[in-house]
Amino acid sequence: MYDKLTENDIKKMQEEIDYRKLVVRPKELEAVKEARAQGDLSENFEYKAAKQDKNRNESRIRYLEKMIKTAHVISDTSKDDEVGINNTVQVYIEEDDESNVMEEQTRIKICGLTRLEDIDAVNELKPEYVGFVFAKSRRQITKEHAVTLRRYLDPEIQAVGVFVNELPAIVAGYLEEGVIDLAQLHGNESEEYIHSLRFRTGGELIKAFSIKTREDVEKAKKSSADYILLDHGKGGTGESFDWSLIRNMDRPYFLAGGLNAENVEQAILQTHPFAVDISSGVETDGVKDPKKITECIRRIRHV
Repeated sequence: MYDKLTENDIKKMQEEIDYRKLVVRPKELEAVKEARAQGDLSENFEYKAAKQDKNRNESRIRYLEKMIKTAHVISDTSKDDEVGINNTVQVYIEEDDESNVMEEQTRIKICGLTRLEDIDAVNELKPEYVGFVFAKSRRQITKEHAVTLRRYLDPEIQAVGVFVNELPAIVAGYLEEGVIDLAQLHGNESEEYIHSLRFRTGGELIKAFSIKTREDVEKAKKSSADYILLDHGKGGTGESFDWSLIRNMDRPYFLAGGLNAENVEQAILQTHPFAVDISSGVETDGVKDPKKITECIRRIRHV
């Protein structure tokens, strides 16, 4: 059920969004850059504080944008004291009415970065997220290598760490030390695990789900993670699942599995995800290909 907001509420929320984007965001990005230049990220408390401030601001922006998009708008209430008449008029915004809903640009996550050349490519193209894989995989990197890559990553891009059944304390450490901004849980992590991780850190969480049946979709919908990621199999297979299964998905999600420049436009138009997660689809011979990344992002942003 959506919140009911007056037109004045909407106006104030939009003003706050504009202020946070135009005034707060540049200041916090500059603070992150200055703190990062001081050295070792794991012991740099100014960097951690700057990152937390930046993440809180971005979370607030996303929250307000979601409120505006999904709210039921009502007129400001006027009341006739003498006759006790309430002249409130409610106007419903239907989600499927494109003329009334503010369309949001699909976010982009390029996952499995391993080289400084990969960082150079994404810094130029600025996807919203990049992924560092810490689980066993051909794209796996060490924490130390991730720190090096993170040091050169544009502060506007959020780093996601991919883990599979890792100890909550270890995942929390990556978040608290500023190595990553979000943790992606790609194993059999339970709700108890998620609650335990939330107790240890304020970082946002993405829980991945393998989608084969509608029951898998319903299970994903119930996750308490900030976002869910819908994939084929255990991830990294380069294969897609049946997108018709998520036709009525009613919460933000990352769409993954077999996405590339040839099918990503169709995927977005058919499923309307919060974000798309691409890895093997922008690789050549097992490494990230700047030309494929460029073409894929170009197509996503022109849908």
